[in-house]
Amino acid sequence: MTMSFSFRFEVLFWGLRDLKRVQFLTVDKPRVDVECAGHVVQSSVITNAKKNPNFSTTVKYLDIELPEQVSKLEETGREHHETVWQLIYTSTYVQ
Repeated sequence: MTMSFSFRFEVLFWGLRDLKRVQFLTVDKPRVDVECAGHVVQSSVITNAKKNPNFSTTVKYLDIELPEQVSKLEETGREHHETVWQLIYTSTYVQ
């Protein structure tokens, strides 16, 4: 029987710079999702990335239960862009 422990991850969302076009659209309202062990924490949406590229809420927490022996913990970060009709993945980062 494996024991599990509680962990709290602190995620800092500061801002996004130099955003490139995605599918010929400018990235105006980006949001970042961070996933760890199947749990997701989302940043606030930057309402106008050109005027102010910083997030309004900078600190979020993710509380998860992990087994005592973790061989490799995968973290995934995804950047999204909201348009009028849809949410577009603009990039993915896996560590």
